[in-house]
Amino acid sequence: MLKNGFCGQLLALLFSLLFFPSIALAIDSLPEVLLGKVVRNLERQSYIASAVYIRPSGMETVVIEHAGAVERLLFSDDDSEHHIIRTSTDETYAFVTTKELSVYQGKTHFRPLLYLHNNLSTGLKSYNLFISEQYDYVAGRKAARLSVIASAPDRYSYVYWVDESSYVILRRDVLDENGELIERMVFTSFALKEQSQAEGYGGFRVTDYAYKDKTENVPVTFNWLPEGFALLSAEFVFDSNEALSYKRMILTDGFAYVELYVGYNKNVAKLTRGQQLDALHVVKTNVDGRQISVEGLMPYPVLEKIGTNIEFNNQND
Repeated sequence: MLKNGFCGQLLALLFSLLFFPSIALAIDSLPEVLLGKVVRNLERQSYIASAVYIRPSGMETVVIEHAGAVERLLFSDDDSEHHIIRTSTDETYAFVTTKELSVYQGKTHFRPLLYLHNNLSTGLKSYNLFISEQYDYVAGRKAARLSVIASAPDRYSYVYWVDESSYVILRRDVLDENGELIERMVFTSFALKEQSQAEGYGGFRVTDYAYKDKTENVPVTFNWLPEGFALLSAEFVFDSNEALSYKRMILTDGFAYVELYVGYNKNVAKLTRGQQLDALHVVKTNVDGRQISVEGLMPYPVLEKIGTNIEFNNQND
C-alpha cells in the first residue's frame, strides 16, 4: 500500500510539473538567488518599455529606454515633456518644453536591490525575502514574484515581478506599514533591444552641479533614527560658479533609504495634498536657521521624527 501511495504522489508531481511549470520555481530557486540574477543584469540588458505609475494622487505614464548603464525616462502630458537620464554616477534633467538642462555630476545613486544584494546581512535585519510559488504574466511576459517584506512596523514593503528570461523588473508594488497597496509601477509593453547612444540636447540652457563626497566631515548628529538606519554618504553640491548650493545625505537600513537636504536652494521638491498620500513623502523643517528637507519612500511620521531630531555640531557648516 505504501508503494502504491508513493507512486500516486510521484505521478501527481509529474503531472504538476508538466501542466503547471510555475511550481518548479519554488523547487529550484531561492529569493536570494533571484535577487542576485536581477542585480547582475541591471547593466547588461537593453530594452524599451512603456509603463504606468498608479498612485493615490493619480496616474503617470513613462517611456523607459534602458541601455546597459544608461537609463532614459520620458515623462509627458498635455502641457510639458521632460527627460531624466541616469548613469551610475550622473543624472540629467531635460525640460524639453522650456529648453532647460540640469546636469548633476558625481551624484550617488542609491539602488535599493543592488545595495540589499551587496549588504544582505544588514538588510535582512529589517526585511525578509520571499519568492512566490506561482508565475504571473506582465506585459505578456512570464514573471516571477520577489517580495521584500519589512519586519519593522515603520517602513514599507515591496513586491517585484521579474521577467523570467531577462530578469528585468516588470512591475513593482509598494505596500504601506499596514500591508496595503500604496503605489504600483507596471510595464504595459516591453521589448529587448540593442544598445544605443542617448541623444544630445542642443540649444538648451545648461545648469551644472558637482557632487563632492564629504562623508568623513559631516557636522550633524542624528538624535533619532529608525532601527537599523545609519548614514551612508554625504555630498556637498556646488554649482557651475563653484558656490555651495546644498548638502545631501543618504541614510539607509540596507534597503530603504532617506535623503536629507540641508541649506538647499535648488532642491525645492513640493508635494500637493494628493501627492502626500503617495509612497514618497517630503518633510520640510528648519533647524538652527537651516532649511531641511527630509525625503523618502517612508511613512510621513518617520521622516518628520528624523527631521526634528537633527543637531548641528558646527554653526559654520
